[in-house]
Amino acid sequence: MTEKKEKPFTILFCKGWNPNKGLNDRGGFGTLLRAYCKAFVKSDNVKLIAKLNQAYISPGADLQKAIINMGIDLNMCPRLEIITQNIPYEGLRDIYAQANVSCIPTKGEAFGLTFAESMAMGVPCVSSDFGGQCDFINNSNGWLLKTKLGPAVEDSLFYEWAFWGFSDEEELTKLLIHLYNHRDEIKAKAEQAKKDIQRFTWENSAEKALLALDKLN
Repeated sequence: MTEKKEKPFTILFCKGWNPNKGLNDRGGFGTLLRAYCKAFVKSDNVKLIAKLNQAYISPGADLQKAIINMGIDLNMCPRLEIITQNIPYEGLRDIYAQANVSCIPTKGEAFGLTFAESMAMGVPCVSSDFGGQCDFINNSNGWLLKTKLGPAVEDSLFYEWAFWGFSDEEELTKLLIHLYNHRDEIKAKAEQAKKDIQRFTWENSAEKALLALDKLN
């Protein structure tokens, strides 16, 4: 009889990443990947799934070269699965379901839909303490990394004069190790995350919009 293999401790990054920006990309994939490679070794039963939004990846972009340019030795990196193709909603749900935690050390967000989707699937989130996701992620349903504010490093007029919150790579490394060793904490926050995100539905948003419009009339 074949012995059942234990499921790897799985971290999910579900967001855009522009390989040309590397560590300077707003979503924080580079920070996560570097922390992940510091926290774990190749023999650890862990996996990082990176579901990257195809819209941010230029045709012909060399993802492997971009990762190496961030100072990461792929030969020493623990298990890494990168998904760049578009996935139907049902398939995306299956990807969320694989994860123990969702980790996006973003430098800034408007709302952060992928965080909300993750929480709705019962997967608690690690994020930064700067951005719109802080409206629904807190230390009772997830983990917020302390950030240091600084000028946006994106060379785009869209971010002119904008400030971003930069997470500390070492803090994230320690947190990933902590979560790996404290699965009960993840389970408790998963239940709270799923409960808390229920008020952030399209129906509730529509009701609030209608109430706001009524006040204008």
